[in-house]
This record gives sequence, structure tokens and C-alpha cells, in this order.
Amino acid sequence: MISPIRSLGQGRLLSGLGRLASIISISGLGLGDTLRVSHIIGADVAGEVAEVGDGVESVKKGDRVVIYPLKTCGRCSYCLSGRDSLCPNSKLLGLHLKGGYAEYVKVYEDMVFKIPGDVGFREAAAIPVNWITAWHMLFTRA
Repeated sequence: MISPIRSLGQGRLLSGLGRLASIISISGLGLGDTLRVSHIIGADVAGEVAEVGDGVESVKKGDRVVIYPLKTCGRCSYCLSGRDSLCPNSKLLGLHLKGGYAEYVKVYEDMVFKIPGDVGFREAAAIPVNWITAWHMLFTRA
């Protein structure tokens, strides 16, 4: 059972994903990280905003959102040149941050985007990791 979050903090929001928590231990990913027992994985996330913290203006409770799973610094040369996936200070949802297999996930406001009414949660959740990776490969590497 995930314990309730007492304080969201400035610029953060809570998204309810309607999923059960998956608590596992992973190591040897080849990424230089070892996850501790009780870490929650999951980078492909979409759901409804359950609660917003002070200062959150772009979404409100009940909005349907997709979460971009990479939190970057926004200040390094990679971020400033539009190559945020190379940010040396980045944190990935499900690896460095507790992920979307939880019943609720707490993220920063700049990681959340509203989903248009004609797009389902499954389709939206596939966009940040799968679609963007394919687009990047086809249009910047091919």
C-alpha cells in the first residue's frame, strides 16, 4: 500500500493512474543505477490529475494528462540547445524517481501535458518514450 503524500510542494502535482503499485527490486540495468527494494518503476504514464500543489497553474484537478518522464535541469548546454535527453542532471521517472506503476505519482508541473479529448490514456502514455524516440531517430538520425 502506498502511503498518502502529505505535502506536494511548490510546482508539483499528483496524478491518479488507476493502477496498483508494483514493488520490485532491479539491478544490473547497465545504466549505473541500482534501485532499492520498494522502488516503483514505470515511465509510460497517463492519468487524471488528483491534486495540485501551490503554484501549479497549467493543470487542475480532474484534467487528463500525460507525463513526460524525463526531469531535466533546464540550465545546461544540452537543455538550452533543445537536446534535453542528453542532460547530465536528468532524472527519469521509474528509474531515478518513483514511477507510474504506483496508484499515484508525484511529478513537477513542467513534466505534465494535457491530453486532447479524442486521445485515450493508452495512446497518450505511448507518446513520451516510444513515439518521441522513433521521431528523433527518423528525423535527426536517419
